[in-house]
Amino acid sequence: VNNVIVLPVAEFSADATTINEGDAVQFTDLSTNDPIAWSWTFEGGTPASSSAQHPVVNYNTPGIYDVTLTVTNADGSDTETKIDYITVIDVLYPPVANFSANTTSVSEGGTVQFTDLSTNNPTSWSWVFEGGTPGTSTAQNPSVTYNTAGSYSVTLTATNGDGSDTETKTAYITVTPASSMVQLSFSDFEGGWGIWTDGGGDCALYTGGTYAWSGSNAANIQDNSGVASSFYMTNGVDVHTPGYVQIDVEFYFIPISMDNTKEDFWVQYYDGSAWYTVAVFTAGIDFVNNTFYVATVSILESSYNFPTNMKIRFMCDASGNVDDVYIDDITITASTQLMNTEGMEELYSIKSFELPGEEPEEGVLSLYPNPVQDHLSIVLPGVEEVDLYIYNATGQLMIDGRKVDVNETINVSGFEKGLYILKAVSEGEVHTVKFIKQ
Repeated sequence: VNNVIVLPVAEFSADATTINEGDAVQFTDLSTNDPIAWSWTFEGGTPASSSAQHPVVNYNTPGIYDVTLTVTNADGSDTETKIDYITVIDVLYPPVANFSANTTSVSEGGTVQFTDLSTNNPTSWSWVFEGGTPGTSTAQNPSVTYNTAGSYSVTLTATNGDGSDTETKTAYITVTPASSMVQLSFSDFEGGWGIWTDGGGDCALYTGGTYAWSGSNAANIQDNSGVASSFYMTNGVDVHTPGYVQIDVEFYFIPISMDNTKEDFWVQYYDGSAWYTVAVFTAGIDFVNNTFYVATVSILESSYNFPTNMKIRFMCDASGNVDDVYIDDITITASTQLMNTEGMEELYSIKSFELPGEEPEEGVLSLYPNPVQDHLSIVLPGVEEVDLYIYNATGQLMIDGRKVDVNETINVSGFEKGLYILKAVSEGEVHTVKFIKQ
């Protein structure tokens, strides 16, 4: 008996031979003579090969592609190749517009960096920035400055050869008013009492240098004789008409021979009709003798009347003429928005002044010398460089985000005399401190 050899005959079909890019094709084996194994090759397909009898293949790139099937049984194999069998058509995909910003909240004069996130490969961009400068842009990733407080929308239209798409984010950018801090006065007593009046026999202008924070002169108060142990602003200042909501009084002082827990001195505020004690500094609790301190007292319009004739007074409450407090470099500022009061249990603060060479606290920004004449040094332990911003008392930006090594001195010799605010930004943390340019 002769054995009959029956080879398989390869044949196949597809559920579609013309498809859109990204679509899938179902292939069906139609081979005869009982094949037991299948080997497919799919030019341009995913997967590119298969051993399944009826595979499913994706085509992601436009083009025309061959398909080959080899089938096998116990008697042998057969191959069928279909040339240019699958046609994949380029699908038109217009962009889907989208974008982000590095920040959605800035102060007046701040800059926002926008980043295009549109999909499907746009080739051109058209931005509209409500309230921004520039107001429009064709850059892919533009930077925009916002100079006026408000809430603003941003619109992006992204375009490619297949079409366009527009995304508008309403009220996306919030611009807050710039710092409106105004320096009302600065007193270093080097030219005498200036805007202050000597209250009486237990107050004097000190000229000996040792107890002056800067220069040679300071105001000296002692004992507990009421107004005679005080000095106060001679003329009232209008803090009502400009719409101020906060007054800050910053001053340097050194106590001498003040008795612990029993002796103190006060900062007082005149609201147009009466004096109020707004801060009390007590020996042994807030300070120790023979040490320089800097203190800041904040007075809020929400707590006190802000009149057209506001005054400040410093008064000693000790027990004798050998108990002294020397006060120097008094800076009085006012602002039309609340500044640096959130979370404070008391609206005044005090700290000993860290001189160069002392070990500063980790993560705490300090400056020296302060007051400064020419060059200012930054101390910020644990940080190597910062983005530096300096504002004057009217809110004008004097140094705009320059990257500075903390070992680098800052030249402020060209600044006018007065109060300034320095902001140092490092890894998202903002450190703020005031300094005085002499």
